[in-house]
Amino acid sequence: MPAFDPDGALEDVRKIQLSTGKLPFPPDLLAVRSASDTASIEVNWTEEPHILGQRLSDELMVVSAADSHYSEITQTGIKRGDLQGTFVLPLLRPFPGTHIYLMFTSKDGRDYSPSACFVLDEK
Repeated sequence: MPAFDPDGALEDVRKIQLSTGKLPFPPDLLAVRSASDTASIEVNWTEEPHILGQRLSDELMVVSAADSHYSEITQTGIKRGDLQGTFVLPLLRPFPGTHIYLMFTSKDGRDYSPSACFVLDEK
């Protein structure tokens, strides 16, 4: 795997894929810590004209991670059709989350998009 160095140590968290699948992932999705609450993450992306109907109900899911510890996969309540939203980072003790993995899931939970990793700026 490209995320690991030749000795097997994790070299780049952004190259880890927690999910793969056939659902599309918005190519311009941005995720940043909220300026007013560092436990909250603000996300936004632009509308994709070819994404219609049922796909607009896909939900954004999140996994918080730090120092080789991962939270459970958590619902954000944000739908693909919303194009933006804010969610609270899943609990990750004793470490604060330093990066997150985002992916979309279908309404029935059977299909996923590939995951994308976002490194969070420390504030």
